[in-house]
Amino acid sequence: MLLFLPIHILDVFTDAPAVGSHQLALIRLPIQFLLIFIAWNIKNK
Repeated sequence: MLLFLPIHILDVFTDAPAVGSHQLALIRLPIQFLLIFIAWNIKNK
C-alpha cells in the first residue's frame, strides 16, 4: 500500500490522473490512508 501512496497523491494534484477521474483520485487518497492505518493496527496487535 505504501508503494502506491505516491501515485495516489500525484493523481490528486495532476489534471489527468493515471487511474480514473480527478474526483475518484480525491476519494481514493483518504481510503488509501485508512487502509494503511488498518493494516498497521492489525500488524501491531
